[in-house]
Amino acid sequence: MDEIDKISEFIKAYKDKAVCIVGGFFTQVIHNKILFSILHNETAQKIFNAKQIDFIKKHIPFTTELKKDKYFDEALKNKDGWLIKPMDLYGSIGVAAGRDYEQSEWENILESSVKNDFVLQDYCTPYKSENCYVKNDVIHYGQYGNTTGLYLYAGKLHGLYSRQMQKSTTTTEDEGRVACSFLVE
Repeated sequence: MDEIDKISEFIKAYKDKAVCIVGGFFTQVIHNKILFSILHNETAQKIFNAKQIDFIKKHIPFTTELKKDKYFDEALKNKDGWLIKPMDLYGSIGVAAGRDYEQSEWENILESSVKNDFVLQDYCTPYKSENCYVKNDVIHYGQYGNTTGLYLYAGKLHGLYSRQMQKSTTTTEDEGRVACSFLVE
């Protein structure tokens, strides 16, 4: 809504019912990374049963708010096991994996990021596969790390979103790519 003046044709189409909109303008898909931290919080986990807590531990990377605490110290000592993400950005803006930096660079990144709204997260190594992309009419081949998001609605799979990266994370600096996903039954 900050740039509503740039989308006047869209607003007109919405008002004229010439475009299908699912959800209202004030709805938002949960993407704030602090959610992962909440899922791992001991106090919040009191609302979950043992099976749900086990699922969280197995499938959601440990995440905590980036602040000067024992996890900050652990991330300084073991840079390859951690990454940071802005809490409320998207498109992999500001994401940094310790394994992509020299120790002194990583320390500077953590120190400057702790003053902002970031989370610290266990690094999970993505599986790799051979793939290619076309740029300037040239086919480029290589090994890519893969991260696939599964979107559920009413308990059923309704979508896939796959990203590929050549570095440790999908970032705008790495020309992170989105890959086609297919569900085969």
